[in-house]
Amino acid sequence: MDGSDYWNVLEIAPTDELAVIRRAYAAKLKAIDVQADPQAFIALRAAYDAARGVAPYRPVETWDDAVFNAESPIAAPVQHIDMGAFETLIFGEQSRETIFAPLAALTEQLVARAHASDIAGSIAIESSIATTILNGVPRSNGMLRPAVSGFQWGERAEDHNCPYPITIAVDRLADLEYLQSLQAINPHYRTAWAALTDGGVDFDAIHPASMSTLLGIIQYQRPGLFDDVDLARFERSNEALEAWRKADRQTTLLAGAEATPKPNPVTEAFMAYGMIALGLTLNLIALYLSVTKQGFVAFLISGFAGAVFLLIGWERRTRFRLGRRSLRDAAVHD
Repeated sequence: MDGSDYWNVLEIAPTDELAVIRRAYAAKLKAIDVQADPQAFIALRAAYDAARGVAPYRPVETWDDAVFNAESPIAAPVQHIDMGAFETLIFGEQSRETIFAPLAALTEQLVARAHASDIAGSIAIESSIATTILNGVPRSNGMLRPAVSGFQWGERAEDHNCPYPITIAVDRLADLEYLQSLQAINPHYRTAWAALTDGGVDFDAIHPASMSTLLGIIQYQRPGLFDDVDLARFERSNEALEAWRKADRQTTLLAGAEATPKPNPVTEAFMAYGMIALGLTLNLIALYLSVTKQGFVAFLISGFAGAVFLLIGWERRTRFRLGRRSLRDAAVHD
């Protein structure tokens, strides 16, 4: 996908502002039914990932500390915080599970250092952590809980002036905690989620219904979790789901065909000609009532009922004869 393509997919002008890119992606994602149109989601995510690759890593020097820490009346000079250990883990080759605990430990250490620092140092550390989380989504998940709790971002996120990286961190932690609650209720969701990310789960181990339900829950309740989905694994899971749905439809059709009782020719003939006979009888009674003038209402009822039974009986007789003809033709061809 070249440069013009992914900006067209996101429907925004080229930019290096990650916040603008994320907002455009989130808006487009709401309009897509991920399961009904997986290729649209794949194209959108590919465009989002490509656009994020263009946005540079925003260093702490680009933050206005007075805006970032609006509660502080002091516009202290921004200090440089070495985030090399974080970047090595986040942008390295290790799996998300492997780097989760080390990132959490590093974040806890840095949060403690922020609390022991002066205002300028605390602002610099807080903004560095927030920036790293935003740039490292989804591999920065290990940093979320210690950062959100350590800096009390949950309370600050309710402020309309809250910096965008903090809002993202709070929302992502809420999404992941919601996912964990789902996994506690249904272990199949844990397997499905591992298959969608980098959990190394064999797709034969997936419970298809749980996978489909989980994707639906994510789409309509926690779309931010789609940031964590690996596109290649999503494509594989979608193929597995489609194969399962096709097999399920065939099984349902076969079960329905087997469950449908085959008509008994003798019964069909008896019902058809019996209804015709009953219809004729009722019509004769109606004719007798008409001639003897013994009751106009009884005449109408008998005549109407007779006509109905004649029509139904004749229709069943026609179907019965067509069925026998089809069987004879099939026997001749065989």
